[in-house]
Amino acid sequence: MPEKPHIVEQAEEQLDRRLPRSPDGNTVADQQAQTRHTLAEAGPVQVTQGQWRGMVVGGAVGALIGALIALPFAAIPFMDSVGTRILLLVILGVLAGAAAGGVYGGGRTPELMGEVTDADGRPSTGTTLRDPGSDPRGG
Repeated sequence: MPEKPHIVEQAEEQLDRRLPRSPDGNTVADQQAQTRHTLAEAGPVQVTQGQWRGMVVGGAVGALIGALIALPFAAIPFMDSVGTRILLLVILGVLAGAAAGGVYGGGRTPELMGEVTDADGRPSTGTTLRDPGSDPRGG
């Protein structure tokens, strides 16, 4: 990774001094360092530990639930072989359930682990307007 220009490092130090620390005591520079050392990184996409754990656990649970939901549909006679119907529907249920569980778990688990908090420790709810009355950074 190329070195940062000196002015960028100075700006980050200024931010670290002015902004409140996150609930776990990290500064902006600490959070950026954690981002560089995430578990999974594929090009511009980075996945935090909470997202990774949520995707894996949610995908596994979703696959199981998807298979169980799809299994009764094997009773519908759309193919001659019952075994093939069961296998096909269980595979489709596993794929659909794993996708849904992975997406849900990957988004929900970071919230439960406290990874999506603002600098003042409150849960992050999205982008807010820079209003001096509601934003600690001011306008």
